[in-house]
This record gives sequence, C-alpha cells and structure tokens, in this order.
Amino acid sequence: MTLKQLGAIALLSMGISAAAYAETCQDTALYEDMRTLAQNMRPMTQAIRSDDMDTARELLPAMKAAAESASQEMPFLFRDGAADSDVAAYEAVMADFTAEFAALETALASGDQGAAARAMQALGDVRRTGHGDFKDSSCED
Repeated sequence: MTLKQLGAIALLSMGISAAAYAETCQDTALYEDMRTLAQNMRPMTQAIRSDDMDTARELLPAMKAAAESASQEMPFLFRDGAADSDVAAYEAVMADFTAEFAALETALASGDQGAAARAMQALGDVRRTGHGDFKDSSCED
C-alpha cells in the first residue's frame, strides 16, 4: 500500500466518522428546551382548567427557564447559516413566546384562571407558529 492510498483511506475514514457523529437536532440545547416545554404544556393546561393554581405555579419555573434558554439558541434549521431576516423572525417569535410567559406568570400570581387560560392559548399559538416556521423536518420524533 502506498502512502497516497493510506492517506486516502485515513481521510475517508475520518469523513465517515464525522458523518456518523454529526450533530442532529436532538443533540441541541434548543431541542432539550423545547422538550421540557412540551412535557409541561399539557399538565399546565390541565392545572389551569381545573383551577389548580398551586400546581400551575409549580410548573411555571421550569417552563419559563426553558423558554428563556431557548430564546438564546438558534434552530437546527439554521445550522448551515440563515438570512438575517430569518434570524430576526425567529428572535421575534421567541420574544413573543417569553412575553406570553410573563403574562402567564402575572395571571398565576393573581389567581386569574381566565387570564392564565388565555396566556396558555397564546403560548400554544406562538409555539405552533414557531414550529411551522423554524422546526427542521428532521427533528420529528
């Protein structure tokens, strides 16, 4: 085997290894944040519907922290770069999302079930918009 052949094999091997260990959407911090949110959305909605504001208040910190963390991340869809306008649109959706958490927090603090339900509806709407615009199709579970 010549030195050139050995070098070619080494490069090919490294390329295959890199592809095998390439980051997937499930490997990102944003995915974990969104997973935390998804796991808590239904229990939060159920707590609000049953007027269990104590449980809802207990769920809020993890959800709010995940939303704030997610707002600092970029979608997997942008892994190869994105236009400034796409980044700005994502940042706007995430700002809306975190703003709705502020509304939810206020509603829960005051015990206003109706306002809390409206905030959850708004969170769901923003979530659907964000996923529709920025979720990479390879990120389906």
